Amino acid sequence: GSKSAIGGFDLDRRISEINRRYYVAYFF
Repeated sequence: GSKSAIGGFDLDRRISEINRRYYVAYFF
């Protein structure tokens, strides 16, 4: 995502964490 806005950066970071957990859960 775009890191122009602070909220956007926070949202992108949160999404990245969620995606990582989702991928890990799906992998195992």
